[in-house]
Amino acid sequence: MVRVVAADDPLRALFSPAGELTAEGRSRLGLDAAALRELYRNMVLIRRADQEALNLQRQGELGLWG
Repeated sequence: MVRVVAADDPLRALFSPAGELTAEGRSRLGLDAAALRELYRNMVLIRRADQEALNLQRQGELGLWG
């Protein structure tokens, strides 16, 4: 079941502006240090792949629409 968030739901910051996990974020996510490292690793890999695809597309080496 998909939960639709109402527009009046308050936003909650799980990370500080510096990128540190807040106390609320730590308690709400319930992840240990190893799980957080794995999430970060995956985010970095996805970002690198996305940047590489963008570079290839700009060079005409990656066709996205036929």
